[in-house]
Amino acid sequence: MERNEKLMVRLDADTVTLLQKLVDDGEYSSLSEAVATAVDRMIRSKFDREEILRVSKETNKTLTVNINSLLDVDDSAEMEKVIRKAVSDYVRSKMEPEE
Repeated sequence: MERNEKLMVRLDADTVTLLQKLVDDGEYSSLSEAVATAVDRMIRSKFDREEILRVSKETNKTLTVNINSLLDVDDSAEMEKVIRKAVSDYVRSKMEPEE
């Protein structure tokens, strides 16, 4: 499943009006789809396929959690502590630059 990120973009009123016209005319199902399509086209025009695949693979790396360590925890308070630590470690790994 493709992971989506939320991004806020500021556009002038005329651009939004024209994008909304494309949605109203049925070319796109939403403003988000119209903007995402434009961004996808721009990326494909600026990067070759190999570069896009390389970046995509790097982005999709995930932090592996040892499920067995979670299953061995009987105390719900301890389980919550383990889950909080796993989430915290994951968030920290995403915020720190890779070496």
